[in-house]
Order: sequence, then structure tokens, then C-alpha cells
Amino acid sequence: MDDCSQDRTFDIASTCNDNRVIALKNPVNQGVGGATITGYKKALELDTDIVVKMDGDGQMPSEYLPQLLDAIIENGYTYSKGNRFMHGEALSSMPRHRLFGNIVLTFMNKLASGNGTSLTRKRVHRD
Repeated sequence: MDDCSQDRTFDIASTCNDNRVIALKNPVNQGVGGATITGYKKALELDTDIVVKMDGDGQMPSEYLPQLLDAIIENGYTYSKGNRFMHGEALSSMPRHRLFGNIVLTFMNKLASGNGTSLTRKRVHRD
């Protein structure tokens, strides 16, 4: 999902020879939320079984993808999410105001959802 990046993201993704990979491009920058919604809408349109969302800024290293997919493919879960805060290098490179905002929003989300755990893989069972 290229959201008007300046780094040839769409061109590079379009050259992938794997038919499971679909390159999308927004005509106008919509931000992370808009790009995510565009991608999920396309996934719904195609009636996909599995959707992978990884930002291109390096905060979501692709080497963890097999572990996240295992939770879905092998264990039958419908959702698996990595936690970038489990590794100190992600925290140390984040601006302090953004780190503070993330901590507050994460706490509020856990409070609202009743989920007070912090795991490397978040799992939601298919039931």
C-alpha cells in the first residue's frame, strides 16, 4: 500500500512475482489510517484468507512474519499482531513525545478492552 511515498515503494512492490502480493497506491496521501483502510477494503473485496500489514519504516522487521503467520495458519487464530515495544532499539529511536503518546494510548486501549497483558503475539480465536 503506497500512500504517495517518494521512495518508489509502489514500483518496487509491483515487480513482485508472487500473485499473493498486491500493490496498491493511493492517489492522494491519506496517512497511516487511510492507507490501512484502503488495504483492508481491498482485502475484503478479494475475500482474502490472510492479510499482512507491515509498515515500510523498519519498525516492523519482516523476519518476524513467519511467527505471526504461524498463529493464524497452524493455530487457527484470525488475528496476530507484533509488538514493536518488546525490543529496546525501537523505543530508543522514537521521539519522546511520540513514545509518551504511545504509552498513554496503549494503556487506555488496554483499559477499555479489558486486556491488560503484553505479549509478543496477540491472538484472537476464530470463535
